[in-house]
Amino acid sequence: MPASQHSEPRDNELHAAAEKAARQSPETLRTAVQQITLDALSKGRVDGARIKQVVKSVFEGVTVGLGEKQSDRAALEGAFQGLAQALDKTAQAVRFSAQEAAGRIGNFAHQDLKQTADDMRTLESMFLDSLQSALSNVDAASRVIIEDLIAHGRRSGTAAGGSARDAVVSLEAALAQTVRSSGEAVAKNGAEMGRRLAQVTSGFLAGLAASLDELSRKRD
Repeated sequence: MPASQHSEPRDNELHAAAEKAARQSPETLRTAVQQITLDALSKGRVDGARIKQVVKSVFEGVTVGLGEKQSDRAALEGAFQGLAQALDKTAQAVRFSAQEAAGRIGNFAHQDLKQTADDMRTLESMFLDSLQSALSNVDAASRVIIEDLIAHGRRSGTAAGGSARDAVVSLEAALAQTVRSSGEAVAKNGAEMGRRLAQVTSGFLAGLAASLDELSRKRD
């Protein structure tokens, strides 16, 4: 999807935030990881490359922050679930943005929608592959736990899978409308459609991140 007007957080900022969050209880860690991930995705591009980057940076930060507790299964599961839930909300935001934009703009930017649909189609495997790529600096005990979580996710699915499939349905409906539209209409409205998709998705994710941040503050 196109970029929003906010600047993307740098990887070292995400890493540092996740490292700090890892010093909390597993349940608080889950919420913190979800909030950090949603906040990062709300301020940049919601596309495959950015999702992989954010997932990898956040999870690496968590494993560093755990330190000697790196093989704490409850903490690792909390981080895993926090990421999965953040991607679940991201897929919901993409679906909502496609539906909302469709009501305002009759024609769609075909390439933007097609790329987003492709990203949503592979969101779950993208998530699990990104976790796999973040294992280079973890100890042997942690690797066993994380690989078990990844294997279970591949077998049984994650929180992100169902919402991603729903998003694909909405995006494919929008793509079908693009095919019916004339080339002139698509050229005229494509840029506006791309901006609107980015704005709605970004706003939805930012609101969720802010709510989770407020919840965390109340717990502190």
